Amino acid sequence: QPVGQKWLTNVTAVQYCINDKNFEIACYANKIRSYKSGLTTNLDEVLQTDVIFVDMVSGDVANTQLLLDNFHTTNKHAICELILQKGKIQLTETERQAENQRLLKEITSIICQRTYCPETNFPFPFQLIEETIRNQLHYMPNNFPISEQAAALIKQLQQVVDIRIKLVQVQCETEQVTQFKQILEKVDFNVQEIQEYENLVSFEMENEHLAQLRVLMKNAEIKGELMVQKTFRK
Repeated sequence: QPVGQKWLTNVTAVQYCINDKNFEIACYANKIRSYKSGLTTNLDEVLQTDVIFVDMVSGDVANTQLLLDNFHTTNKHAICELILQKGKIQLTETERQAENQRLLKEITSIICQRTYCPETNFPFPFQLIEETIRNQLHYMPNNFPISEQAAALIKQLQQVVDIRIKLVQVQCETEQVTQFKQILEKVDFNVQEIQEYENLVSFEMENEHLAQLRVLMKNAEIKGELMVQKTFRK
């Protein structure tokens, strides 16, 4: 069937601009983010077609010379992969609203996992946090990682709600105490109450950063073991 006719429906365009020229590919909306996150690895499952457009709506296809001039290759799969990784998803208003709703729920879920109400010592109700974000903070999700958005929103929520961050008490036994403390002082993991006892460093931090801290220790070639003592609410 000719490109640009009715079969090119129920898809989302991903647009990439290079050298002041726009290129677009037709992708299945439900597969784009899973591909970007690595959950889907087969490019053919994401693309409805490997045709590369200058304008998908009008069906204007990029010719071979145009691809060669801008991508230095005519390999369509390679070009589609680049566009998919670096391009912007072109959503309709309905799709954008649905995507914002989905992202807001994901962000709210992360916030509920990381925080608690000091009066009850339990997380705030999901709906209360979601409505506060939407109606009082008037927040709209953006393209930053949802964990970063959640962290920023927790700080904003603390201005309007008595919401606290869950901390865990951690100990690290290492002979490289000085180097380890230097890492703790540089990272933004909400590290508190750092105490040193010979080859043991005790501190409090947010639980979700433990994996990242272990990676930083490995990269800095610091030998030691992180031991979580207890959940600490503050």
